[in-house]
Amino acid sequence: MKYLFLMSLFILTACLGNSSRSVDDKVIYFVIPDRFFDGDKTNNSHVDMKRHLAYHGGDLKGLTQKLDYIKELGVDTILTTPLMNNRDRDFFGH
Repeated sequence: MKYLFLMSLFILTACLGNSSRSVDDKVIYFVIPDRFFDGDKTNNSHVDMKRHLAYHGGDLKGLTQKLDYIKELGVDTILTTPLMNNRDRDFFGH
């Protein structure tokens, strides 16, 4: 899991490629993928956007579909919450 997270961070940083700024001027965009954008509705399980404890369907496909939008914001690196498969029940077992 740690390896998957580090590789996804590296890949997303490389995709944005805003390397003209100094390190002090870099912008990191923090994303919770489940809450960001649902790019593949076929992998949804227990999605209910009206309930805060339920999954909202966001995924890495949705994040990659929005890379141009994020790059337009001037972002250099995307930091995500830990990536994992959704369970067959809501958060916290509800």
